[in-house]
Amino acid sequence: MLPSCKRLGALVVSLLLGAAASQAAAAQTGPSAPVPLTNEVRAGRLPNGLKYFIRRNARPQGRAELRLVVDAGSILEDDDQLGAAHFIEHMSFNGTRRFPKNELISYLQSLGVRLGSDLNANTSYDETIYILPIPVGDRQVLETGLAILREWAGNALLADADIDTERGVVMAELRSGQAADERVRRQTIPRMFNGSRYASRSPIGTERSLRTMTADALRRFYKDWYRPDLQAVIVVGEVNPDDIERSIKTLFGDLPAAANPRPRPDRFEIPARTTPDALLVTDAELASGRVDLTTYVRPQPSMATVGAYDALIRDQLVNRMFGMRLYELTDRPVRPFLAAQAQRTPGIVRGYEAFVATAAIAGQDPVETTRLLATEIERARRFGFTTEELDDAKRDVLNRYTEAAAERETSDSNTLADELGRHYFTDEPVPGIMWEFERVKEIVPSLTLEAVNAHAVMVLSEAGSQPFVMVAAPAALGATEAALRNAVTEVMKADITPYRGVKMETQLLEQNPSPGKPVSETSDAALGTTTLAYANGVRVVLKPTTYKSDEVVLSAARYGGQYLYDEPDHQNAVHLVQTVEAMGYGSLSPTALQRFLSTRRADAGISFTPYTEEVDGRSTRDDIVTMLQLVYLKLTAPRLDAPRFEANRTAIEGYLASLWNSPMTQYDDFTMATLSQGHARAPRVPKATDLVKVDPARTVAMHRERFGNASGLTFVLVGSFAVEEVKPLLAQYLGGLPGTPGE
Repeated sequence: MLPSCKRLGALVVSLLLGAAASQAAAAQTGPSAPVPLTNEVRAGRLPNGLKYFIRRNARPQGRAELRLVVDAGSILEDDDQLGAAHFIEHMSFNGTRRFPKNELISYLQSLGVRLGSDLNANTSYDETIYILPIPVGDRQVLETGLAILREWAGNALLADADIDTERGVVMAELRSGQAADERVRRQTIPRMFNGSRYASRSPIGTERSLRTMTADALRRFYKDWYRPDLQAVIVVGEVNPDDIERSIKTLFGDLPAAANPRPRPDRFEIPARTTPDALLVTDAELASGRVDLTTYVRPQPSMATVGAYDALIRDQLVNRMFGMRLYELTDRPVRPFLAAQAQRTPGIVRGYEAFVATAAIAGQDPVETTRLLATEIERARRFGFTTEELDDAKRDVLNRYTEAAAERETSDSNTLADELGRHYFTDEPVPGIMWEFERVKEIVPSLTLEAVNAHAVMVLSEAGSQPFVMVAAPAALGATEAALRNAVTEVMKADITPYRGVKMETQLLEQNPSPGKPVSETSDAALGTTTLAYANGVRVVLKPTTYKSDEVVLSAARYGGQYLYDEPDHQNAVHLVQTVEAMGYGSLSPTALQRFLSTRRADAGISFTPYTEEVDGRSTRDDIVTMLQLVYLKLTAPRLDAPRFEANRTAIEGYLASLWNSPMTQYDDFTMATLSQGHARAPRVPKATDLVKVDPARTVAMHRERFGNASGLTFVLVGSFAVEEVKPLLAQYLGGLPGTPGE
């Protein structure tokens, strides 16, 4: 039937309105649209400029995380105030108008809030954060907690006597940070940030500035920067948002707005590096070395838009693919480094991002390591990634977001409060995990290899800023700063071949085991457990829970362990797990195994302690079978691969040799030796000479002796699963383990 003119007109209007609505919806998720703040957060702003964020969350029960976040850090200090931001953080605990002297600490300790582990604060270049976890069972306690934040926000006493007392405490903290890592950091920061203001604004300050800073200079910093338009209150926990919002308005509404506020710059300029640069720092007390190759430090675009969020998704894909390439480099006859990672890092300091590739070295050539890192960056920049790499990365990202979405009700309040703090400071998106999950499901499958490779070029390219190499190691090992610079510049001009890829394994086991014979099944209604026993001597206790929505945890143990072996086998026993892990399992090398697991949410491992033999595993509900297969593989198929063992032994020997450069290592070993009265088989800090005594063939034989018979192992499976669904899997992979009761 044809519609009448009137109905036709209405239909046209309806279609037009629908089209307009669709366009509006599309615009809301277009690249320039702002990422919405999740409706689980109550956000607002008081007339004086102070912002607040409130979120109800039940984990942990009966607690709330309170934060006062101040958009001010050491970068804002005047020349006579170096260290003032951190100094004031200390002073805030030393007395306010309502809580003079030590009354604040005494009150909080009476509630079970511990200074340092619970009650804390931290100061960085760009911000200061006060952290107060508090019980919420008593409404008055919660109100007092908010009142404490109010005191920190505007009522610090900063009395002369208290300043003089605390000066010694802050200087002691400065002096306690004189270890090798801190000495390296102080040399690195000025070069890393290319002589910018960040180079001279370490949050701890300097000994001279802390000794000479006047009380007036300290108070001036507090007056200039502790003001409501640069502050936010964050409350996450088992709270009523309506009540909290009223309390915030009452307590913080009278904070006076600054009459003539001092401008707070959005960012401080970091000059672009015009030529490649290198810094070589040696310190005999470093426990290990590292190579950092920073391709750029450059202004960061806003993170607040949908387009910026989509770029973060593409970042994850690039970071993951590049990281796997670096991992593959460790699978060489001579390891070029112990481990490496690389990623584009937003917010390295306020308003700037960087791409940094970092490799841990111990005796390896820093120049060659630099050359390898630069080569892989240049290879990816010139040729991009492969379809196989992207497919793996997509699966990994989708799996992680799927797991996060399933666990959305189990986030801890401190994690959510930290996230809201970053949102306040840097506009980090907080749309809620379900929004993110839906966006990832929409974007990731549709991303083409061309689009991701184009993004990779942007991520990896200097874009007007030249690279910077920093090497920190116990010794120079023949490296020079000129050689480090040349390594990078030579790679940029060198002929480089495309990435050839490696074989992607599709299964863990060459052949699945036959299911074991069940011999009994019992239940305990009080505990909510089911216990299965199999003919191979294995028992499995099952306990379904709802504590996590999509997590399954496995553990098993029995008596045994290292001390079953005599002194000649002691080092083989101590290093049994590490030795076998370095060679792989079944037909899988460590690299192949890592690649296989990287697209799955499951893992499992074994432990060989002085007195026990243990198994542990973790997975999502969908990947239980992978976890159980991995347990079967690691118990039944240790792999003897002497060349890989030797490559790993050489690398670890270098690490252990440098580890003993650290005074703390020597102190720890002395303490253990004293407590054990020098017993030859007591736990000690390992030495490079210990590895000489390890025989890989003997270690594999010992593994088969101790783990090849599963009889006597009691596995406990806890988490999100249905008993009837997992029974067949348990029968196959645990009941099917080799086992002879009584042996």
